[in-house]
Amino acid sequence: MKVSHLRKALLSLATTALLAFSLPCPAEPVPFGKALELALQHSGLLVIAAAGQQKAHDVYEQARAVYLPNIVFGSGLGYSAGIPPALEGNAPSIFNIVSQQALLNLAQRDFLRAARNDSQATHFDLADKRNTVILDTATTYLELDTALRKLKVLEQAAEAASRAEFITTQRIQEGLDSQLDLKKAQLGIAKVKVRVAQAQAAADVARQHLAHLTGLPAESIDTVGDSIPAPPAIGQDEELPARAAQNNPAVQLARQKVVTAELRARGEAHVLYPSIDLASQYERLSSTLNNYAQFYKNFKPNSFAIGLSIRFPLTDFVQHAKANAAVADLLLARQEAQMARDQVAENALQVQRSLRQLAAAGDVARLEYEVAQAGIDAVRAKLASGQANSRDQENARLDSSDRYSSYLDSQLQLARASLQLMRQTGDLEGWARPQKP
Repeated sequence: MKVSHLRKALLSLATTALLAFSLPCPAEPVPFGKALELALQHSGLLVIAAAGQQKAHDVYEQARAVYLPNIVFGSGLGYSAGIPPALEGNAPSIFNIVSQQALLNLAQRDFLRAARNDSQATHFDLADKRNTVILDTATTYLELDTALRKLKVLEQAAEAASRAEFITTQRIQEGLDSQLDLKKAQLGIAKVKVRVAQAQAAADVARQHLAHLTGLPAESIDTVGDSIPAPPAIGQDEELPARAAQNNPAVQLARQKVVTAELRARGEAHVLYPSIDLASQYERLSSTLNNYAQFYKNFKPNSFAIGLSIRFPLTDFVQHAKANAAVADLLLARQEAQMARDQVAENALQVQRSLRQLAAAGDVARLEYEVAQAGIDAVRAKLASGQANSRDQENARLDSSDRYSSYLDSQLQLARASLQLMRQTGDLEGWARPQKP
């Protein structure tokens, strides 16, 4: 029986060693600010946003180019017999130069303004994407830092649980404890193993995700807890939801989409209005190939014309339908903007109220840890007076480690909520990347 207990004790010590080896290998510390800068440089989401921004600018330039001369050089060179007929609408010529540009076009003016507004609105989209990257990076960094801190605490907890089992085994040999006490000690070890596995999994997932965000090798990433900016004070400002709805980039983008839809609806309606273009054309004609001199009096090889092209739409049922569809798009954009504003305000209020609860829960977790720490001192005093044994001391340490892990979890939940609230109010980047004085 004694040999069996001793074997179990040795097995428990081996388990403790394995738990220690399960901790991550030392890696290169990456400060919070550096991880954030790398994520912003490496983000595919921001590349997509920048491409959308460039595309919107090009669409604006395309709309603006209608007011600039559109010059085309070509040739209608060909042989003709009899009166030279037109080739694709132009007289046969050695070469020709055609120019056209808009002078008065109410519809194009509105479309140009809509394109310019769309181009300017991409700044809000880019800001929203930046906030997404910053939130993801900051949250992942906090998760990794918390998991690594928990693993260090759990290493001590594993040692305390193994020592408690070893002491229990010795007390059984001395007839002081029962098999039930041994089962409780073994249960303590099993619980620590579960928490270690959970913390290790959280660290591995967070490290891998942070590697994808920053472009660094996963195995080379370690956190620097002191580099994380302090969370802002928890406020219960009643104006905060309204401020979030006003400053949130996604809401600002939705408002700009309403302006764009208004301009496009007005432009589709103005397509039915008269428009004026300036057009000019020069042609170099060949009498040899096309016999112009035989059929046209006072023929000259150089032909030039300039004038106004005026259009008065009379019936255009297709355009009427387009104008009605544009009005429907405007109503949709207005409703989506209102829904986005309401959603942001509600989310901000919900997170704001949850912060108070999470802060209170964090205080409870902190006090429980402090009580557990005081319990270690109390057990030491009892141990000196003979009212407790060394196993009680190890159990007190185990309880203290467990309480500290819970405290770390509560702090992580509070930090997540704070980051989410700053994302809603548009203050996230100012917190994550404070401006140097």
